[in-house]
Amino acid sequence: MNFAFWWPIGALVLANLTYHFCFKLIPASVNLFASLTVTYLFASVAALALCWYTSPSGEFLGQYTKINWIAFILGFCLIGLEAGAYYMYKAGWQINIAAMVYSTIVSIILMISGSLFFHETFTLTKAFGAILCFVGLFFVMR
Repeated sequence: MNFAFWWPIGALVLANLTYHFCFKLIPASVNLFASLTVTYLFASVAALALCWYTSPSGEFLGQYTKINWIAFILGFCLIGLEAGAYYMYKAGWQINIAAMVYSTIVSIILMISGSLFFHETFTLTKAFGAILCFVGLFFVMR
């Protein structure tokens, strides 16, 4: 098992689990966007520190001159992800199926768009797997 290959998956799983538990536990009396302000301030400080720590010596500030428009689009996407997760749980979605439903839908769309826009391999086996995912969603949602 190659640690360099698998550790990012472990980090994503741990972060995602924590993320969903935290969103489920935000009190309804708290304004989502006030909470996100604190969240993003903390994340900004942490990201700034990590940028400084991981930048080659003397190139810390220069890293910010390399940023393009994608960073701004990602900012809007993050707000959409956070608001979607928050309102999904407030609308009554159960934590044990909500992420599975949207992750399956997103994964299938990414499978198709990866093939169309990034020339990634799409096989009949993958198509069959996507069909099985939809069948699984049918049973999970019942």
